[in-house]
Amino acid sequence: MVQITFDPEQFPYEKLLELYWPQTDPTDEEGQFQDRGTQYKPAIFYHTEQQRKLAQKSKEQLAQSGRFDKPIVTEILPASVFYPAEEYHQNYHKNAKHYKEERKQSGRDAFISKNW
Repeated sequence: MVQITFDPEQFPYEKLLELYWPQTDPTDEEGQFQDRGTQYKPAIFYHTEQQRKLAQKSKEQLAQSGRFDKPIVTEILPASVFYPAEEYHQNYHKNAKHYKEERKQSGRDAFISKNW
């Protein structure tokens, strides 16, 4: 899970949703790419009722788009206590070579290329 702090006047919540969907497989309820398990299930967490409504609308629009043959299973859930990941998960992208290799091996890039 990633928590993003943003100024909705400069970067609306709807824009975050637009950026979110193409980074995931919203049809995989068992995890994401090579990462399996409940902690990797696709989800959008909201802090306000307005965010919940926008996330739900965005999910419905994706489902109606016909982009995927399978149902959109991404959950829309209330945000709760956020815990930073362990230190070894922090700044993972800074080892660019390793990050790119892992990303390619995971199937994420191929999925994104094919579906988005």
